[in-house]
Amino acid sequence: MKTKIISALITGLFLISIVSAFGVSSPYWNENPLRMARGETTIINLNLQNMVGENDVEVKAILVEGKDIISLSKDTFTIKAGTSDTMVPLKIKIPKDAKPGETRKIKIEFKTIQENTGGISMGTGMTVAFDVIATKEIKSNSVKIIVLIITIIILALILWYLIRKKNKRK
Repeated sequence: MKTKIISALITGLFLISIVSAFGVSSPYWNENPLRMARGETTIINLNLQNMVGENDVEVKAILVEGKDIISLSKDTFTIKAGTSDTMVPLKIKIPKDAKPGETRKIKIEFKTIQENTGGISMGTGMTVAFDVIATKEIKSNSVKIIVLIITIIILALILWYLIRKKNKRK
């Protein structure tokens, strides 16, 4: 009995040394949803990390929910060992006909890609999920800036005209 326990512990120690793991972080989660105006398109970055182990990890991104509003430019990523800066750009587009307050669920699974070794291979996986909430359209900041610039130009012309007119009277 003692031999079996000791063998299991030693095997466990050897397996711990060959573990490779990865993590995924997101700027949004269930309690912190993404809010977007109807008709708006944005790109957010999910962050893949591989801080444990000495081997690079290859992962595949699988869109589970929200396929109608999200897209990926590619679905496989290599996470270098000891890094925490592999970005996954996720394009999100809210339809113009979405109702304000309408909530859409986003869910993406990341699974390790295992080489076929002829035996049993175990992969790991992570899931990122959050809500996207449609809001009323927001006027573009560029339109506000253009209106402000035109207003300043008009005021400057009026001021220049008044100063010129005053100088001619003298």
